[in-house]
Amino acid sequence: MTPSGNQAGLLRVLAAAAFLTLAALPATAGEVKHTSTGHAENPVWSASGAHLAFEVNPLGGNIDLFVSEVTGGAAKSGRQITLPGGGSGFGGGKRVAVNSSWHPSGFVVFEATNSSGEYRLYFSQPPAVTASELRTQAQAPGSLQYPSISSTGNEVVFTSSATGKGDIQLWEPNTDSTRNLTSTPGTEVFPSFSPNGSELVFTRKNNGGEDVFLVDVASGAEKAVAGGGGDQTRPAFAMGGSRIVFFSKASGASDWDLVSVAANGSDKKTLATQVRLPSRARPAISPDGNWVAFGSVEGSGITLVKADGSQTVTVETGHRTVGEPAMAMSAGRLMLAYTGLISTDADWRRLYVVDITGQI
Repeated sequence: MTPSGNQAGLLRVLAAAAFLTLAALPATAGEVKHTSTGHAENPVWSASGAHLAFEVNPLGGNIDLFVSEVTGGAAKSGRQITLPGGGSGFGGGKRVAVNSSWHPSGFVVFEATNSSGEYRLYFSQPPAVTASELRTQAQAPGSLQYPSISSTGNEVVFTSSATGKGDIQLWEPNTDSTRNLTSTPGTEVFPSFSPNGSELVFTRKNNGGEDVFLVDVASGAEKAVAGGGGDQTRPAFAMGGSRIVFFSKASGASDWDLVSVAANGSDKKTLATQVRLPSRARPAISPDGNWVAFGSVEGSGITLVKADGSQTVTVETGHRTVGEPAMAMSAGRLMLAYTGLISTDADWRRLYVVDITGQI
């Protein structure tokens, strides 16, 4: 039986109301506990979804790195990663451990200050909490930052100060060979591999701005993807590598926009405006590569938008000024991590995880 025009209209209204009700219901999120005092920041999931690394930043003191084990959709209390040398002698008395990246075999790579105040790369394998240096000064001199690992684990990239210009170097652990992927007067930051590892997207700081570039890993050939007025920063691949998502201030607004372009730089779309910029993280891409998650400047929900702008879903959290989302598949569940305030007068941002299976 075909519904009449009035019946069809009523069905559409009821369907819309059901959607709005679903979107407005707060998700049941669990807090990820830790032993430091400060803002929880920059959650990064392991490839298996079994672990979640995050930072705790007191704004002016040490920045500590924690790793939480996630089982059955719940996160255990985070365990602090211990740097070589203990709690003293790091960067003039301060220790900083930030910018995690996970190897597919399950160990976390991150940058941290050493006794000379330089940033070096370290790694730790859960459940152990002790860290070791990934590359020695003899193997990779200078300050090393912004580590990123390919999906196979066969390539690791980072920004090195060895040339004095902040170039991206690629290290292949299997052959222990290192080579420069970039060599320009500008500083290259936030490198990120394509899903198949053949390309790397990054931003270059030059002439007071930051623009997005793409480099072929095999040949070293590069091309500009996005630039112009304002900064374009922290790019990440989406939709199987066919699109690149980044934060932008090209519009001239005081807040950041979330922008998506085709990998060749065409078909530019503004996915969202007034986005809360994470402390260090790139845009949060879903495990299937199709969705991007973000928090608004003054919002209680995490919004997920398809990387081509075709669909939007909001996960209401019940927390305040939420942001820094990260997604992963964990034992068949689609898990969302985010930070937020428990109330408007709370001192520190906390970290939460929630099961959003079936919502996208």
